[in-house]
Amino acid sequence: MWSYRSKGKGCSQVAKFHQYAGACGFGDDERRQFLWEATGCKTSKDRRLGQQDFDLVMILLERRLRWLVEEGVTTVEELAGKRIGALDYWEGRNPSGCANTRQRKAMWDSWLELREFLPKADRTEPWLLLFCEQCCGSPDFWSATVVDAARILDGLRQRVKQERRATGREVVAG
Repeated sequence: MWSYRSKGKGCSQVAKFHQYAGACGFGDDERRQFLWEATGCKTSKDRRLGQQDFDLVMILLERRLRWLVEEGVTTVEELAGKRIGALDYWEGRNPSGCANTRQRKAMWDSWLELREFLPKADRTEPWLLLFCEQCCGSPDFWSATVVDAARILDGLRQRVKQERRATGREVVAG
């Protein structure tokens, strides 16, 4: 969940999101639509939003602000007056919003665990790619965004749990 700090203790992530969205010229409806398209959540106060969602949203807003500067709609100085920092800060923290190494390893480990439950015919790359597409709409396991990786990992873990309950057994190699 995005943090909700009081005003006296610094800027919360929700406030930072609203600040950047406002600098992009988004009203309430545009801001909600943007958030919905980026994360699948309708409000910045949705409890399902995590740090990965926040990072992705901020990268997308930063790209929008850079585009507005390039198009001459606003200037870097005007944005600085709105307390918007460097327009590559968020993307620099996580280039292009891609999943990090830890997420990729966790997805791979979960896949290895799940495939032990699957029939041999389903222990294939095409099966995994279809599974990824069903989880997040992206059929690409290795270049998934931070948000897509979280959804894929959640799906893999839930499927492992489901298979364990259905079979009443632990993983059996083979």
